[in-house]
Amino acid sequence: MAPDVEVGLHPHSTFGLAVGCAVAAVRAGATPVELSVNGYCGGPGNADLAATALAFETLYGVGTDIRTERLTELARAGMELTGYHTAWNHPVTGTHAFC
Repeated sequence: MAPDVEVGLHPHSTFGLAVGCAVAAVRAGATPVELSVNGYCGGPGNADLAATALAFETLYGVGTDIRTERLTELARAGMELTGYHTAWNHPVTGTHAFC
């Protein structure tokens, strides 16, 4: 135990588990957790901001103070700025995520 040490997480989605790892880490006391818009990263992807925020809010009732109604707009802006497009079924913000 190290009560005065802040533990954070920078989860990659190498096996598709970044959001789950982010949630588990926070539930275990980690702060902060690094997330990214659309999971953008130089490697296999980071935990996606939208999917992680909504997991906290809807599954665990944890307020994030993130304006969730703006997440799709943010995701589209990320695609426009980077030129990297997410899959049509990308969690939460994909164009057909809830079809």
